[in-house]
Amino acid sequence: MHLHILVGLTIVIYFVADISATEPTGSMSSVNDEVDFYNVSKTRVSDTRFLRIVVDGNEEERTGLSVPPSEKLKSWLKSSNITPEKLQKWLNKEKSPDIVFSRMQLTKAGDLLFYNSKFSTWLQYVDDLSKTSKEEVSAIKTLTARYGDSKLYGMIKSIKRFPEEKSLATRLEEEQMQHWVNLRKDPDEIFQLFNLAENRRYIFRHPEFTTWVKYVDSLKAKHPKEPVSMTQTLTKYFSDKYLLELVKEAEVRKGSKTVATKVEDDLLEFWLKDGKSPDDALVEVGLGMYRYFHLENPMFDTLAKYLRVYNSKYPDKKTTMIELLTKKFGDGDVSAILTEAKLVDATKNIASTLQSAQLEMWLSKGKSVDDVALLLRLYRRRDFTEKPLLSKHHRHKQPS
Repeated sequence: MHLHILVGLTIVIYFVADISATEPTGSMSSVNDEVDFYNVSKTRVSDTRFLRIVVDGNEEERTGLSVPPSEKLKSWLKSSNITPEKLQKWLNKEKSPDIVFSRMQLTKAGDLLFYNSKFSTWLQYVDDLSKTSKEEVSAIKTLTARYGDSKLYGMIKSIKRFPEEKSLATRLEEEQMQHWVNLRKDPDEIFQLFNLAENRRYIFRHPEFTTWVKYVDSLKAKHPKEPVSMTQTLTKYFSDKYLLELVKEAEVRKGSKTVATKVEDDLLEFWLKDGKSPDDALVEVGLGMYRYFHLENPMFDTLAKYLRVYNSKYPDKKTTMIELLTKKFGDGDVSAILTEAKLVDATKNIASTLQSAQLEMWLSKGKSVDDVALLLRLYRRRDFTEKPLLSKHHRHKQPS
């Protein structure tokens, strides 16, 4: 009889302590006195047992779970054995995922939560509740409140190794991603959570990088009025030129071309919004470092792509590739670049197109054959007609 009274008083004391914790001025000293009193009682209720109960009871608050004190008390007093009838009763009362998580004593599962047989039952309960509840319910919100983004991500990642858990891992991963999108988490925060800065040289080979790119895409789609850019994060860890070099490497590697193209497009869009001129872009991609370059250089394709979008965005500042190259290298060097490029199968078509554009540019400026000869540095040669472009220019200048 005395034992029953003592246990009852112990529960009441904790309950008072739990409520007192929300008061402006705590009364923990009185609670501690009561604990000390029962520690020395003849019932031999150990203080370690009592304190463990208190710690378990407060765990939901410390980890962010929203569980009223009355529900905590039920979690301690009632069996963790869950029947279909009990689940249906909770469902009828629309008990929150947080409360049911606590009532099923899943707070004790720790890092092994996903291996706990009750977890799938709880997950199904959340699914059933989401179909009837007027309020939005989410398993991932409860799990995030319990474990935090980083730890939860690690737990999900750990079960992906097992084929039998792949379906669960995929679901939780997608829900976590959507949760971040809804909260509009900074892409840089997710980039760091994925530890993508640790091995930057091979970043395009990381599955997490593909996941991160998808996250940014989803963020753009969900919040179109608050645009974000991958480049804002990536340029904290890479120079523009180095990032483009990694892009070009990834574009020729199986399975990474799509992601690489997305990153390149995002970078060029970032340049465009920043008003970067084609002249600056030419230097940025590394083509303006020397007096000469080969048209098969993959960076030339990037420059051509940027020039197209730049001319579309800023028609009043429109320029052509031949004008851009001539401004940087001069007529003679550009002519030499194009002449060599015509000897290569991969670039002969673009070289011919640029040669024609060069000729049109000269004609529009009213240059004579002598002017062109001087530009091409042919004044030392005996037979000017040996130069194909000069010969073509001469034919254009003949009177009709």
